Amino acid sequence: MLKSTNVATMYPICSVIITYDSTKAVTVTKKNEREYYVKMYDLESYDMTFEEKIGGGQDSYIKLKEVEQNSKGNKYAIVYFDDGNFRLRSFGKSSRTE
Repeated sequence: MLKSTNVATMYPICSVIITYDSTKAVTVTKKNEREYYVKMYDLESYDMTFEEKIGGGQDSYIKLKEVEQNSKGNKYAIVYFDDGNFRLRSFGKSSRTE
């Protein structure tokens, strides 16, 4: 039997991955063309454990598709365009300051 639970998000989900260690789900949500959010949820408690805003400025025009992970499932990266500039952002399982 499959266990399923709905988790409400503020914005539509563009993509979601399950980490290779099967402990987290990582989502990319899109507020508008200027602002995306990368969020990580614990699969046991369904609590959000990580959140990062991408873009959000007046000059931003973001295109972000998905999150990639290393073979252990403990390091992650996103690649996105910000108004013609190519950017790479890497992160772990805990939030960090801007």
